[in-house]
Amino acid sequence: MDVGPILRITEYRDQEFCFRVTKEAMKVYAEAAFGPWDDEWQRRRLENDLASSPHEIVIVGDTDVGLWSVAREPERFLLRKIYLLPQFQRRGIGSILLRRLIQKSEGSRVPIELRYLMVNPVASFYERLGFSWLKEESPYVYVQRAL
Repeated sequence: MDVGPILRITEYRDQEFCFRVTKEAMKVYAEAAFGPWDDEWQRRRLENDLASSPHEIVIVGDTDVGLWSVAREPERFLLRKIYLLPQFQRRGIGSILLRRLIQKSEGSRVPIELRYLMVNPVASFYERLGFSWLKEESPYVYVQRAL
């Protein structure tokens, strides 16, 4: 029986994978929004992010395929990252993970919020899952899945 993607808490040994998936999933959008990608700056930023908020590795079968981060705040779930390696994108993995979070959100009676880069063509993905526009503050779009 296929149980879909599973998550495990990141460990120090995952740092290189986390950087790889971040770069492969986000470099083109980061460059379009902010200019040339700087590996060293991006590594430092990711290391700080990993140290300051919970992150999980997305696993399909026995393969690490992505990076997931959700913060549970009193008034919302904040989806911070859903990065998948390109070869695992558009396979339903992100939809499964997000549907699980939607179930938690509905059970907890708190909305889900997130932001994405305007240049990232993910709007229809979030719309299909019931998210609606909150605001735009360049270079980001903020959306919410209300109850």
